[in-house]
Amino acid sequence: MMDKSFIFLLAAFVCSVGSAHIPTIPCPNYFRYVSDPYQNIEGLILVPYYQTPELLLAVNASMKGFFGQENSNMQLTMLTTATDLIQGLSTIVKYKLQFPVQDSIPQITSIIFNGQQFCTGPPVPMEAPNPYMPGSSSAVTNMYATHTSRFAPVQPQ
Repeated sequence: MMDKSFIFLLAAFVCSVGSAHIPTIPCPNYFRYVSDPYQNIEGLILVPYYQTPELLLAVNASMKGFFGQENSNMQLTMLTTATDLIQGLSTIVKYKLQFPVQDSIPQITSIIFNGQQFCTGPPVPMEAPNPYMPGSSSAVTNMYATHTSRFAPVQPQ
């Protein structure tokens, strides 16, 4: 007969597989977690546009686990078009932040746009290894992504 605590641990493990924990958001005015059409979690960043021809976004995050360089790259994509910014159709710049894996969602620790800090938060805390899971270890991976756009204002003709 199986031990009840073993069955409970097994059930907890099975339920946790495939359901990533969404971290707390330190700056909900500028960042949120969203689902794409395939139910992948990604980030949406919204920062104010101040009529500058160069846009530089830097995002830092941390996540539980050890991830090598090939699995720790976040990807930023600017969703707002340069045309909308130049023509004054948007005062907000939107970016999509794609995460390297879906089983450990990164926690945002910093968002800097054009040298101005818009968000800061704590990294994921380091935890002790689980003594009931042989081979488990405690690790936190820190990662960053940057995106730069440059454009010239359209001159009236």
